[in-house]
Amino acid sequence: MILRSQTNFVEFLEQVLEVLKEVEIDKTECSTLLVSIQKQQLVIPVVGNFSAGKSTLLNRFLGSNVLPTGNHARNFFSH
Repeated sequence: MILRSQTNFVEFLEQVLEVLKEVEIDKTECSTLLVSIQKQQLVIPVVGNFSAGKSTLLNRFLGSNVLPTGNHARNFFSH
């Protein structure tokens, strides 16, 4: 998932690359930076007590009920 700030920066770099096409300047560094930002993944640990609302928070963030919540939730590490 790409954050809004990453999307804005990617759009800015794409505009810069369009401008650079018209001038004789090395575009390698800008292109490399653009690819790096597009591939960047952000890892955010979500920790909390049992039934603290971690899955509900993540579902809300993702905009979909991907993770089970409430009584239907199970501990990932339980056997």
